[in-house]
Amino acid sequence: MADTIKIGNLDISAFKVGSSDCKVYLGDTLLYPTTPPTPTFKWIATYTGGTTSSAECDSTSAITRNEITLTDLVSAQIGYCVTTIGNSVFGWCNGLTSCTIGSGVTTIGHYAFTNCTGLTSIDIPNSVTSISGSAFQGCSSLTSIDIPSGVTSIGASTFSGCTSLTSIDIPDSVTTIDYYAFERCTSLTSVTIGTGITRINEDAFRYCSGLTSITVNATTPPTLETYSVFGSTNDCVIYVPFESVDSYKTTGYWSNYARRIQALPTPTPQWVTFSNGDTIPSDLQIYGIKGTVNDLSYAFVGFEDDIYVEDAGRNKYNAIFGGFDNPCYSEYDILSNTSVEYIFSNVGCSDSYTVSSKTIADMSNDIQLYIYA
Repeated sequence: MADTIKIGNLDISAFKVGSSDCKVYLGDTLLYPTTPPTPTFKWIATYTGGTTSSAECDSTSAITRNEITLTDLVSAQIGYCVTTIGNSVFGWCNGLTSCTIGSGVTTIGHYAFTNCTGLTSIDIPNSVTSISGSAFQGCSSLTSIDIPSGVTSIGASTFSGCTSLTSIDIPDSVTTIDYYAFERCTSLTSVTIGTGITRINEDAFRYCSGLTSITVNATTPPTLETYSVFGSTNDCVIYVPFESVDSYKTTGYWSNYARRIQALPTPTPQWVTFSNGDTIPSDLQIYGIKGTVNDLSYAFVGFEDDIYVEDAGRNKYNAIFGGFDNPCYSEYDILSNTSVEYIFSNVGCSDSYTVSSKTIADMSNDIQLYIYA
């Protein structure tokens, strides 16, 4: 038996200079390589009781039906070397509760997860550009899903019967929503459709009976294939861009929903709380400030800033808006424990100001900024 070679407690018997598979540890700390290698598994499956099975990457880049045993399957991980989840791979696997998809996947095939009634969560990476028809149909326990920004179309019946989904945001990249795509998603309360949409096909949102609002951000009304695209959707309001309201009300099948169409509400700033350790970014448009003046002085101090609350001494402070060179509004000799609220449009020559980026420290209490959250 070869002698063990050590430096201190470090066994370097197997060390080879230039060896690509060499690993060097100091205690439990990995010294070399400093960046762990990319996992080489094609998939890892976990079953009831904690048992697992797996496969290494091979010459094929797709996972196919029956490649993974579905009996008693509860979770799965898809490796980085996979580009396609084939048709029906996990379809009708009722015990599957979660799935993590590697960042190499671009395509999710037809019926890939259809009727996985126990599926509560799934991570879809931004690499995915195609989600095929019925991919998640009947996933009745799925509560939320993020559609990647590279997806250009949502296939027929893709999310039909996902009765636990509560909201959906369809990115600007999507141009087409095919027939029955979200039909019978009865828990949906809100839907937002991006600016790129050009066509919505038959019954895409029919029987989404829990909806309270539908927002369509496209300025040009997309084509509705039939009058029933938004049928049985609780007569909820349909918000569209202000300048396009009349166009929506008179275009094609949109006219069937004319009484429900309204202009998108104009957003307004909201009071947002900032605490010690929070950073106020330099590009943040601030429309108002609220808090005690001594706490605000810790957040806004510096002669270069448009908002400046200075310590004037003797437990008093000065508040100056617009900067020292050309102040739009100023208030002097405010007691340190005074709570103040300034909405700049009410007190100065500007609706909003910015400051240099800074991390807040030393405040006794939180402050609030009036911003677009």
